[in-house]
Amino acid sequence: MNKTAIAGTSRKAITWCGPYALATVAGLTYDEVYEKMLRAYNKKRYTKVKHITGVTNSLMERVSKICRCTFKFERVTKRTLNQTMDHLDPNRIYIVLVTGHYIVVDTRDWTMIDNQNMDWVPIKESAHRLKRVRSVAEVKNHKVP
Repeated sequence: MNKTAIAGTSRKAITWCGPYALATVAGLTYDEVYEKMLRAYNKKRYTKVKHITGVTNSLMERVSKICRCTFKFERVTKRTLNQTMDHLDPNRIYIVLVTGHYIVVDTRDWTMIDNQNMDWVPIKESAHRLKRVRSVAEVKNHKVP
């Protein structure tokens, strides 16, 4: 596969799935997206936080507009990732929320990437293939090669 994963982070911490997925589709570094997400998160709060440990679909959508790769999540009911693949259009990029974890799915070659393995792997060989899908968002203006 010719696609490359984004570089890790300069922080001495683990990477979180939400910023990693957004950085992958936006073509930005993990640190840039994490900072944008932290600013957007703190903008809506009375008490400010120094770190993000989890994100929501609405926060992902807000930061996607800042990163210029917009998407809107749609709920999916009672389907696994394998079953959802039959309902996705080919030649598109999706961000998929599977049981509290964001992954990026490329239907051009049916591969996926996330912050746990940081490499494009076929969906059929993914550890997430039998997980329940909660939401799906088709990414417009993505920067995935």
